[in-house]
Amino acid sequence: MANEIKLDQQIIDSLQKLHEELHCRMQHAVGPPDDLTIGHVRALILTVTLPRPTMSDLAQGLKITKASTNALVTRLVARGLITRKVDAKDKRIVRLSLTAKAKNHMARVQKEKTAIVTDLLTNLNATDKRQLADLLSKLTS
Repeated sequence: MANEIKLDQQIIDSLQKLHEELHCRMQHAVGPPDDLTIGHVRALILTVTLPRPTMSDLAQGLKITKASTNALVTRLVARGLITRKVDAKDKRIVRLSLTAKAKNHMARVQKEKTAIVTDLLTNLNATDKRQLADLLSKLTS
């Protein structure tokens, strides 16, 4: 039991160090987050991944109220990162999309993230990478 707790703590410590390393490298690679909060970034990611998201889709995906979503989107619109457009078929629906500025930023972040993770994985052979992928899959499913 004591060995299992020690091993769990080692895993926690390693994950924390990995998180800090990724965060530090991303900050260095793409610069400061322009005062974007985690909520802002999550909203941008959801706007990319959801097909033609609505304000309700975003609220549901972020697990926040519609009022909070409206405030969040208003800030992102003011920063030139998201546009709102009334749905042509149903005027009650507001669709969200990323601006070119946000798309460029997200593409740069994705490119840097891929380069950083690829660099971190260079010390692993193919068998280690497969094992890591399997373990991470178990943790995230």
